[in-house]
Amino acid sequence: MELSSFLKLLGKYKYVILIIVLATVIASYFLVKNLPDEYVSHTQIATGIVDASTHLLDKDNNPNAQSDQINREFSNLMEIIKLKKLIDQVSYQLIIHDLSNADPFRKLNHDFKNLSPAAVQHALVVYKAKLVSGEPLSLYNRDENGLNELLISMHYDERSLRKTLDIARVEESDFIAVSFTSENPQLSAFVVNTLAKEFIDYYTVNIKKNESNAVDFLSNLLDEKRNALNQKKDELQQYKIKNGILNLEDQSKSIFAQILAYTDKKLENQRNLAANEGALQNVFSKFDPKSRKYIEASVNQNNASIASTNQQLVTMNDEYVHSGFNPKLKPALDSLENELVAQLHTTSGKMHLCSRHNSLKYHETWQSTAKNQ
Repeated sequence: MELSSFLKLLGKYKYVILIIVLATVIASYFLVKNLPDEYVSHTQIATGIVDASTHLLDKDNNPNAQSDQINREFSNLMEIIKLKKLIDQVSYQLIIHDLSNADPFRKLNHDFKNLSPAAVQHALVVYKAKLVSGEPLSLYNRDENGLNELLISMHYDERSLRKTLDIARVEESDFIAVSFTSENPQLSAFVVNTLAKEFIDYYTVNIKKNESNAVDFLSNLLDEKRNALNQKKDELQQYKIKNGILNLEDQSKSIFAQILAYTDKKLENQRNLAANEGALQNVFSKFDPKSRKYIEASVNQNNASIASTNQQLVTMNDEYVHSGFNPKLKPALDSLENELVAQLHTTSGKMHLCSRHNSLKYHETWQSTAKNQ
């Protein structure tokens, strides 16, 4: 019953409803028709913040603390992108493009459309100088204030660009998205690309500068600490010399090393002496083997005794050194040294006797030959 009453009422006013809907559609069409087209350009900047390898050595392994730190770093980067200094760089490049290009992004406002070529050239010189120096326009300077008014008329000033500029982190990713909306697709693309490039250049230069400053500071600190350490060491050395203070541990190590070196040299010289004696004996044996048979046998026996004694001396000396110069081993070591010296003297005497015997025999033979002549 109620439904049939509603349908009768709807049929009664159907033309009124249809007229209202058509009027709304037509009004919306004409309102939207006059709106300018909008083009949105996007770009993304990889930050490298969300990287597990950079957090391996973090002392605080609390995920919440790491998340807060990452959010702060992203926030800092986004605020750097919004810096007036960077947006001014974009403004300068936009106006330079429009003033020097036959196909500008936007046409000059009616207040500035009649600028003379000299005025345009002057504006380009100032904008390019500001672009290179990275300085803002001074509103206290009449000329630069007029150039700032030109930027405002073109909607290239900082405030106008910020209205359609959007900077945000892409969800939980490592990227920062930069978006700009305008009536010209080339203009939108130019703004996001230029802003991203200026941000990367600015951030890179500042990071390198901070790293260089840190390296210089640490290098200077290292030099200061090294100089202070050397000065303290010199003062300590002079104090020891002045007061006769000896470092027994260091000096004992030094003396022990010297004893080992001298002992090795002594044993080496003894071995060389024995070898030389043996070589000399071989030379003498070639002159008169028959007359020296007994002496050679005696010398060979002595050489064998020398070699045996020398080996015992080397073994005893190593045991003496490694025992930390135990005084109980010193008499045995001295006894072996004396025995070796006595054996060397005995061998040397026999070799001298053999040499003298050969010399006398040769002399007698020469005299006998002279008499026969």
